[in-house]
Amino acid sequence: MGAVSYIKCGWLIDGFGGPVQESVLLTVAGGQIVSILPTDKDLLDSSADIIDLSACTILPPLVDCHLHLSMSATTDR
Repeated sequence: MGAVSYIKCGWLIDGFGGPVQESVLLTVAGGQIVSILPTDKDLLDSSADIIDLSACTILPPLVDCHLHLSMSATTDR
């Protein structure tokens, strides 16, 4: 497992259809989220490096994966 980072989020949309989670702490290790906990938990010591995004909404990447196979990008007939 790589270095551990902590991200404090104001709101989290997890992409699974559940309600928006408010005031959460993400633990990221090896480039992956390994835990999502409420920020009111006193789980970190004061020396922990925390990225403060408490004024932001975090959500999964939005990918436009539709395409038009029957359409050409040229004006040639």
